Amino acid sequence: MIPFVCSRSTCFCKPPLTTTRITYYCPNLEEGIAMPREKEQGALPSGNLKQKVVFSLAAILSVVFFVSGYIVYLLHVQIARDEVRDQFSQTVEQMMHTIDQRVQGSYKLSNQIIWNERLVSLLTQADRSYYEVQAIQTMLDQVMVSESQLMSINLFNNGGVQFRPANSFLSKPLNESAYLELQERLAPSDGELIWYRTSLADLLTAGSADSEVIVAARWMKNERLENYGVLAFVFHERYFMNELQSMMKNRDGNTYLLDGDGSLLYTDDKAFAGLPELREALAAEEDAYISGEAQSDLTGFRLIARNSYSTLKEKSRYILSVSLIGGVVGIGLSALLVMFAIQSLFKPMSGLVAAMRRVRQGQLETRVKIRTRDELAFLGDSFNHMLEHIDTLIKEVYEKQLREREAELKALQAQLNPHFLYNTLDMIYWRLYLQEDRDNAELIIALSDMLRYSLEPAGKATTVKDELIQINRYLKIQSCRFEDVLEVRQCVDEEVLACRIMPLLLQPIVENAFVHGFRHSAAERCLLTLRMYREQAEDGVDNRPRLVIEISDNGIGMPQERADRLLRSAFDSDRVHLGVHSVIRRIALAYGQPYGLEIDSIEREGTTMRLRLPFELAPQEGTEAEVHGI
Repeated sequence: MIPFVCSRSTCFCKPPLTTTRITYYCPNLEEGIAMPREKEQGALPSGNLKQKVVFSLAAILSVVFFVSGYIVYLLHVQIARDEVRDQFSQTVEQMMHTIDQRVQGSYKLSNQIIWNERLVSLLTQADRSYYEVQAIQTMLDQVMVSESQLMSINLFNNGGVQFRPANSFLSKPLNESAYLELQERLAPSDGELIWYRTSLADLLTAGSADSEVIVAARWMKNERLENYGVLAFVFHERYFMNELQSMMKNRDGNTYLLDGDGSLLYTDDKAFAGLPELREALAAEEDAYISGEAQSDLTGFRLIARNSYSTLKEKSRYILSVSLIGGVVGIGLSALLVMFAIQSLFKPMSGLVAAMRRVRQGQLETRVKIRTRDELAFLGDSFNHMLEHIDTLIKEVYEKQLREREAELKALQAQLNPHFLYNTLDMIYWRLYLQEDRDNAELIIALSDMLRYSLEPAGKATTVKDELIQINRYLKIQSCRFEDVLEVRQCVDEEVLACRIMPLLLQPIVENAFVHGFRHSAAERCLLTLRMYREQAEDGVDNRPRLVIEISDNGIGMPQERADRLLRSAFDSDRVHLGVHSVIRRIALAYGQPYGLEIDSIEREGTTMRLRLPFELAPQEGTEAEVHGI
């Protein structure tokens, strides 16, 4: 049984609805509006106004000259930018080709080692003498001489034994974690070089310098394509620097070389934080920098470069200076031309000025006749619209005052009528009780408690437990109407009973099931199911836990399109679903997104309404209510 509160101490009922006729009264405008009087009734000083018009039009024309000149300047800069951008993109493509050649050189070095039959034999045999190890070191020393940026060559056979040149720039061999990382990175490869950037501190044992290096590694395969070891080149971070710096010579910008996975291999930008941040910076600095990007088909490397527009802007500023000078010359010419047009412009204004004088005297019924289609006609039409709007505002103010008085009267009635209704319901209860009609007496108590609960202040929060008690009172009354046809199932997690909720939020949804769901239903039994549980949000908008309340019925249902339309029209004046609309509006005003009401419905099968609300526990408070069950 779902508990509900039954308390006979008080019973409040809503006052009866009353209809009030609003009579509009509009007082004399002279008394209702204090109109400022004219200080002078003489003619306007037309000479000063003419000067203002001349200066204004001259300023407007000068702005046109300035703007047009500035637009020409912007067009020139844009054309120059496009040309520079194309040239810069070609430079980046050429540099990417140079880097490919650099990488191909690394492949040649690795092939010299991998296809060396003597080296293959020494690495694959079980034991090696001291002289054989020296032979391996000598081979590696010969390879290192051909590449100045090569710091070390490290070989690992399948047993994990490491070999490196005697003249390696690295004082220590690669540590075990570095070897494991090599195997992990090489696992998906098939003999090609895998490039990545790391630090010496990660490659060597503890106490090594923390400088950046570039590692190129590949599987060592024999002529039968069987892996017999791992080859790892350790390059200085300047391995690609000379080529990239030559591209950016005499340029103010940066270069970024990334591998196929978007990881950094080289950059001269010390503030580099990652590829996503770089793209955001390029988008934000689009007006200040020109950027180019190229990707290698051979290695998958991606080269990104940017260059400042500052040099281009300095060369284009003289065009802006010419435009400014042209604007100054245009001011003088426009002032002379405007003087001849002033006289004709002031003739239509006299009617507008006369109308304004009448309005200042309180004659709000004044209107201006529109005879032209120019800017003065717009002023006259705006003047007429303003007077109509003022008249409308005056009416709205008086109607608002009448509505406020009516609301005050209804509030007073709401304070008096509940006591009368309570006494009446209490009298009916005792009459039924004395007649031993206990069932109907309990219905009177349920109705009394429902009315008392509904008259609680709207801003007062309640709990899920109290809302359930209110719903059970309503279901108790409906069970007498439906008798044995109604079946109610409730599945409520105990942890949600103390959750805070707005009062009277569930009753309109339950009422909707009886008013619209069970009406004309062909089902033998009317089944109403209530589920309440806690849900952890995972939509990324608000990850706080949510209270989910589902109210399902097996009524007539409705098409899903109609359910969606019902949600969209929540702020319309449709009175058919007034209760559901009220719930949607209250949730939107109190909580906002992502909370609200969802409706899933299948025609002739039933409807499920799902509320998603914040999961907030209310302060623990004692209660003197007596708990019963339906």
